[in-house]
Amino acid sequence: MTENSALGVSVPRIDGYFKATGKAKYIADIFRPGMLYGKILFSPHAHAKILRIDTQKAEKLPGVKAVITSEDTPNKLYGLYIFDRLIFAREKVRHIGEPVAAVAATSEKIALEALKLIEVDYEDLPALYDPQTAIQPDAPILHPKIKEYNAIHPYIKYGNVCMDATIHRGNIEEGFANADLVVENTFCTKPMHQASLEPHGCLAEFDQYGKLTIWTATQQMSVCHSEVAKALNIPITQVKVIPATLGGGFGGKLKTLFEQICALLAEKSGLPVKLILTREEEFTVTHPRSEYFITMKTGVKKDGTIIARDVDIINDVGAYSDHAVGTMVHAITYAIGPYDIPNVRTRGRSVYTNNPDWGCMRGYGSLQTHFASESQLDIIASKLGIDPADLRLKNLCKEGTSFITTQTLEGVHIQQTMEAALEASGYREKKGKMGPNRGIGIANSMLNTGFLASSAAVRINEDGTASVLTGIVDIGTGTHTVLCQIAAEVFGIPVNRIGIAAPDSDSSPY
Repeated sequence: MTENSALGVSVPRIDGYFKATGKAKYIADIFRPGMLYGKILFSPHAHAKILRIDTQKAEKLPGVKAVITSEDTPNKLYGLYIFDRLIFAREKVRHIGEPVAAVAATSEKIALEALKLIEVDYEDLPALYDPQTAIQPDAPILHPKIKEYNAIHPYIKYGNVCMDATIHRGNIEEGFANADLVVENTFCTKPMHQASLEPHGCLAEFDQYGKLTIWTATQQMSVCHSEVAKALNIPITQVKVIPATLGGGFGGKLKTLFEQICALLAEKSGLPVKLILTREEEFTVTHPRSEYFITMKTGVKKDGTIIARDVDIINDVGAYSDHAVGTMVHAITYAIGPYDIPNVRTRGRSVYTNNPDWGCMRGYGSLQTHFASESQLDIIASKLGIDPADLRLKNLCKEGTSFITTQTLEGVHIQQTMEAALEASGYREKKGKMGPNRGIGIANSMLNTGFLASSAAVRINEDGTASVLTGIVDIGTGTHTVLCQIAAEVFGIPVNRIGIAAPDSDSSPY
């Protein structure tokens, strides 16, 4: 770092002034000429056949400009990992809150009145709310055509299981046979909502050439871009996504939600349409973190050396797979934590139920298995009479350790990090000496530093300034400011001479 370096110094955030003064434009602040207001009719049933939908009364209500159902959409399955969903429920609904119809009107009040006029007849079907019940042989099958679903990977799919995956290394049976102590526990982590201050919202408009532009509150512009095109069955070049300032995401805004519906309303009405969820809808129909059931069996020697671990994980993906399948991949990958365990097997099953389709939140599946692993290490330490910190230090991975995926770990500094944390916290001095109802604990975690591909470009302008072209959305962490600092450092230009080009899917790289 040089004296004039742009890195390692405090600089004003490029979005700070606009957010502090209220000038930042969130999706609810964006308006288009002639804009209509969209509302969605959600299913009140967890599992039911759709016998009839009658929209005639809603269509005749003054101020209503468009009413759409599954009949107005491409009959094409789409999804993030597994293509298992449609834009609207067709023939049956699989969870409370599944979209059944939508309207666009000249006011939000009229749109809500129109929803009440849509008549839907249902026939209830048996519902499944527990993934452990859903995997039983006699459970009703929620997706009878599951084996026909396309996916980004040839997942093992059967019954209500949309993914069954196992990772292993070493000899698990031999490892347990040589263990002095074997401990087995089952842990459960419950669903958790991201509860962003800003609810989901989007605005859709078609231009005179038939190109769709979507303004949306999204964490991942490129994922939203491709999924909208796939769901609407149109070329990706016919879709332009513009991320609005984001009022919180935490994993809940990593993909599309109702952008496709908003686009279809705009297409049918011929006018721009904005759709913002209410707080009640936000809690009912979006994608919170999924529920996990983790059975963990670990074998150790008397000195605390971990020699075997077997992990069986079930997660509830809800009615459609969404991000919950991706979180399971991380869950089985990081089930051993940052420890060197020679004999290990981790199995994960993602299971359909009639719960709302779950998604992800902060940590993307690794936190659930870290919770189980770190909790069990405390149990093992107690049984062996070893300090929990010493048990962890003894088993930490090191430089060159072969991970469960066979990847060789590089740049490993967890031992130094853990020792520094112990010293800074006063762990040794405080443990057992803090009085009643007080204590100090320790836990380690591990997660990858990248997931999807990423790219950027820098354009040098004629006045000597530079513009960073990136599809990365600043989710409130100052990412755009950091990217400007990096560009300033590389080009030797002051940070205030670097700008972020307004991100959109037409001009920004993936």
